[in-house]
Amino acid sequence: MSAALAQCLVKFMSGWMYVTWRKQVTMRLHKDYFADITYYDINALEKKTVDNPDQRIAQDVDRFCNNFCNQLAAQVIVTPFVVAYYTYKCWKSVGYYGPALVYTYFGFGAVINRLIMTPIVRLVFGQEKLEGNFRFQHVQFRNHAETVAFYRSGKTEQTRIGHIFKKLLGVQWRLVKWNLALNWAIGLFAYLGSILSYLIVALGVFATQRFVSMSASEISVTLSENSFLVLYLISSFSTLISLSGTISDVAGFTHRVGQLLESINSASEKKKKASEDKYTKLSSDTEAFRLVGVSYGPRGNQRILVNDLSLSIEEKRNILITGKTGCGKSSLFRVINGLWNPFRGEVERLISRSPENYLVLPQRPFFVCGNLRAQVTYPLSMEDSSVDERIHRALSMACVDYLVERVGGLDHDYEPLTEDFVSVGEMQKLGFARLFFFMPKFAFLDEATSAMDEESEERLYRTCCDHKITLISISHRSSIRKFHHAELHLSGNGQWRLDEIESHSNDQSEL
Repeated sequence: MSAALAQCLVKFMSGWMYVTWRKQVTMRLHKDYFADITYYDINALEKKTVDNPDQRIAQDVDRFCNNFCNQLAAQVIVTPFVVAYYTYKCWKSVGYYGPALVYTYFGFGAVINRLIMTPIVRLVFGQEKLEGNFRFQHVQFRNHAETVAFYRSGKTEQTRIGHIFKKLLGVQWRLVKWNLALNWAIGLFAYLGSILSYLIVALGVFATQRFVSMSASEISVTLSENSFLVLYLISSFSTLISLSGTISDVAGFTHRVGQLLESINSASEKKKKASEDKYTKLSSDTEAFRLVGVSYGPRGNQRILVNDLSLSIEEKRNILITGKTGCGKSSLFRVINGLWNPFRGEVERLISRSPENYLVLPQRPFFVCGNLRAQVTYPLSMEDSSVDERIHRALSMACVDYLVERVGGLDHDYEPLTEDFVSVGEMQKLGFARLFFFMPKFAFLDEATSAMDEESEERLYRTCCDHKITLISISHRSSIRKFHHAELHLSGNGQWRLDEIESHSNDQSEL
């Protein structure tokens, strides 16, 4: 009864430790990972160093906590006390040489296991990396299934993903072989340990004279007690040695989680040194961003896309950014918004970062799991019904108010938006609904109307101008030129040109 209760309590404590540890580790990672734009640095800029951060947080932390708490914790906590107790009892029964031989034997075994475990840890690390890549490829295939179907390229994807799977199986097969060696070593040391116990008891018989005066029955009882003590001490060490496989797995997961944490801390330190989250007080009532002698290019090489750019972004002065593909237009948005650091020069942000001050609308807006309310009010979370009127007005201004009926109301949860549910053009209009909900002073539009017809595009741009939203637009369409005051043309070889746009229609005078 007592033994059964003790076992239940041990399992309960292991489960409690697992849940508590996973909570603490995951929340710590989340706190640093989602701070500022560290997640962007990890996913976009440090992906060569840290693969699959989502897997490390969601899966590797779970497996680390589960393996340690449910398989290692009880043994690691209890076994040392058992070893200490039976070391003392063995020393009292057979002398110092008994524990000395056991410690020497298993010290040698620990060294052998350590040599075998080292490649296993590396293989576990590599296996988890390939598992993440394999899963990511399936997710990517699922997200682009329609495009693949248009190409009828299922066989190609099967071959490509199959190649990654073969690499994964290769690592797993090597891991199986190394685990065979580890398990053989564990079993061998356990088997030879039983022989060692007879040797220690035999030495006690022949090396001491205390058995001379004992009767046969007394000798039998003493030898039985000594054998039990020595065997239990050896068994305790064998228990620790047998945990080598689990320790190898835990070490592999620890390496992956630790590497992610180091990268997060490194990215946070870089942000602190760069002081990107600070902004200068407004020197005027209209200026929001000031670029002084800025040179920038792709991350990871020294190719300069734009050289020595000086630009002022101020209210009521809409700027159109043009140039060939790859000339650095979207990269300029990254530099202005602090995602990238320029090679040279200074970017001064003269306005605080908030959706009421400025928003960025990319070509493909990001939508979260949830309801229509969450899509419109993102990046904030506004569950208060007092903003319903603003939401409906924003949807109407973006000409997508019919989506309320399609999804079943503002608060009806549904799966993430996909092209099966809304078109890319409707997604872009929802992005404008988000813009009209917050009505910021500035809007950065990166091909934000590329999937719309020209009539819808003109209506949305005119609405922005009517509500005095200052626009910084990237577009290849000449139809929106009339809504801007200046054109920044990027050549892609470091050269740039800023020209005033002459009025070509009555629309220009209304801006």
